[in-house]
Amino acid sequence: MVEDKKTGTELDIKVGTGGVEAKIRSRWLSALDALLGNRAEIKGLNEALKLQVERNRAERDAFAHERHMTVERGKLSQEMKALEATGDLLVQRLRDDPALVEEFARRYYPELAQKQENVDRSLESASNQLKLLPAPEPSAVEDYSDTVDEDWLNFWRDYAEKASSQRMQRLWGRILAGEIQEEGSFSRTTLRIAAELNKHTATIFQKHARLRYFDGLIVSPTDQSDLDEFIQLEDAGLINGVGANLSKNPKIDDDAGFFVFRSGDWCLHCYASRPDTNWIEVEVFTLTRAGLEFAAIAGQDDKATLLRLAEILGGQFSDITLFPIEHERVVPPGEMLKETEPSPGG
Repeated sequence: MVEDKKTGTELDIKVGTGGVEAKIRSRWLSALDALLGNRAEIKGLNEALKLQVERNRAERDAFAHERHMTVERGKLSQEMKALEATGDLLVQRLRDDPALVEEFARRYYPELAQKQENVDRSLESASNQLKLLPAPEPSAVEDYSDTVDEDWLNFWRDYAEKASSQRMQRLWGRILAGEIQEEGSFSRTTLRIAAELNKHTATIFQKHARLRYFDGLIVSPTDQSDLDEFIQLEDAGLINGVGANLSKNPKIDDDAGFFVFRSGDWCLHCYASRPDTNWIEVEVFTLTRAGLEFAAIAGQDDKATLLRLAEILGGQFSDITLFPIEHERVVPPGEMLKETEPSPGG
């Protein structure tokens, strides 16, 4: 196990087969190097040294002013040289001991130290979440770069520096983990939206996104109680189509009158009210690219999604049954959600 000495972040990330593990590990190490490695360390050291030089100058000026030049110039000169030598010694110590830079910044420049602490905690969250993500297929990572895009990491760092709450640190950790595991998972637009997303809107989005279908949020034609929430999500840049007619009409290639809807390990078998029907009408507020990327974080409640779909589409079907799927096979008898009695004499 390798451990980053600055944050204690463990690097023993296991994500499946050897090639996949090596690729993800390489991308993770590149992110750590960019965010905590030599480049960041040198930048931080240079900033600290510059601040110390300015502080030395200010202290010397204050010292001279306080004495009001009442002491003989020779003695004052010797004392100022001693003060300058002390400052120079501190600068040299900073050069020799990078850990001192952090302590110096934490003591005299707490805002700078807080930003780094926010990044560290977001990185720790990324490490924890990366271990929990399902391993990608080996073929999916073949074309990925061995390093995370440096410009993308610079954007991520700028936003993570401001993540002072545990909730936001988890969010930025999850975004970094997702980008490491799947190149291009989160665009810069999505990073910007994430930085602007308040807790209330995030909670609303998670509630609806876990029930998404057809790459959007399915809408009841009769229940408009969620309209205000959908407006908030559109204002946040997560969905499109509120107030517009963006219905989707899925075409079914199977037998006319019979529809199958699947989400994860659940499926709906639906028989249309008219046996010759080969399409259905569904109103959907489509997810934007940022919405789709955030939806991957929100996860999916597969069974609840299909129950919601059955509720909304119930008027278009005569019979609806919910089945679990095991080993890619439908498991009967299923749960009958709607059953229409045959008409007398039919």
